Amino acid sequence: MDIKEIIKWALHRWWWFVISLAVCTTIGVVRFYHTAPVFSVEASLMLRQTEEKSNQKELLNMMGMSGNKISGDEVKVLTSRELMGCVVDSLGLCTSYSKKGERFWQIQYPSSDLLVYMTDPVYIPIDMKMKVKGNQVKLFIKYDRKSQRLKLTLDDLNKPIPTIAGEMNIKRNVVDDNAAYKVLIFPRVVAIELQLRQIKVARLSKESNVITISTSTTCPVLAINTINMLLDLYNQSEGTDKNQVAFQTAQFL
Repeated sequence: MDIKEIIKWALHRWWWFVISLAVCTTIGVVRFYHTAPVFSVEASLMLRQTEEKSNQKELLNMMGMSGNKISGDEVKVLTSRELMGCVVDSLGLCTSYSKKGERFWQIQYPSSDLLVYMTDPVYIPIDMKMKVKGNQVKLFIKYDRKSQRLKLTLDDLNKPIPTIAGEMNIKRNVVDDNAAYKVLIFPRVVAIELQLRQIKVARLSKESNVITISTSTTCPVLAINTINMLLDLYNQSEGTDKNQVAFQTAQFL
């Protein structure tokens, strides 16, 4: 087909291009307006090599093994489930609270309008939405491909709420007579796995002693506290290991 014929065909159907442009622009504006902004949080960790670690590195180089094994081992420590489990327990990351704003859901951290407690251990993720209108509270609980609707008054929040996953207790710290909340409750194992997927730990380069820890989130305060807690616990574990080695050496001597 000739190029002139293609241009002529397109000019005769110019309204389709105008309609497509208007529809795509509208969808983009609506999506941008109702989507929470995403922030990137990154921290760098410089590994200070002791004399023992330096000797290990020199020995590896003499054996012809490329790369920095020391920093590679530290990456494995920072991404271990044991260390991340301590982060989840310290910051209470098994439960997430969000409040409906004018444009999008906003994560409430470090404080939230309400607190949810489960009397029994949670073994499956729980997705709960809570709508407050006047003196009426409506709950919608969803878990394990099943759902349960609960309607109750504010006085009922002082009593345990029976659910399939166990008894639930809700405490309201702030009274908002026209608000909507979303609460996500995860088992500890699931919460650890989610954090390991969100937080990326990697070496700056194969030969570098710098480790980068980064994540993307809609709540930068939560991300900063999570990374700081991870680094604090890592430093504590590093110091504990050194003290344990020194103690065992002293006992041997």
